[in-house]
Amino acid sequence: MTTLKPGDHVYVDPNFPGAAADVLGREFIVQKINPKNVKCAAVDGGRGINYPATSLVVYDGGGIPGPERVQQQPVEFFTAGEIVTLARPWKDWTTETPLVVLADKGRRVNVTPLGGAGDMYLRTPHVGLVKRDLAWLTERLVEQA
Repeated sequence: MTTLKPGDHVYVDPNFPGAAADVLGREFIVQKINPKNVKCAAVDGGRGINYPATSLVVYDGGGIPGPERVQQQPVEFFTAGEIVTLARPWKDWTTETPLVVLADKGRRVNVTPLGGAGDMYLRTPHVGLVKRDLAWLTERLVEQA
């Protein structure tokens, strides 16, 4: 076993029992060595870890073994008044129901149907919405007429 010290670049051994899938294949920097666990910060800016020293392997600059990492899509922000639809149907709103963005609150977006639905609105994550342009909205309004 290699002795770890603060500043070392490490990764979680994929054969370590109990290693969470979201930490495999990621690089970390040792911050603090505690009696039972080692506190590490993520190099990619994600969440850090607190794992036993026996589960960590010093990173030598080569490839990190682990599952193929899915590249996280950048968050797409919305502006108030923008026309969107839902990525999946919800109650009586289909994926073709035109919605208006009321507010983008950072983690969630508030939307309501075009024309209003009283005081009702839906709070949904960014990935639950699809941006639409005016040509799409025009087609839907012509179909409804």
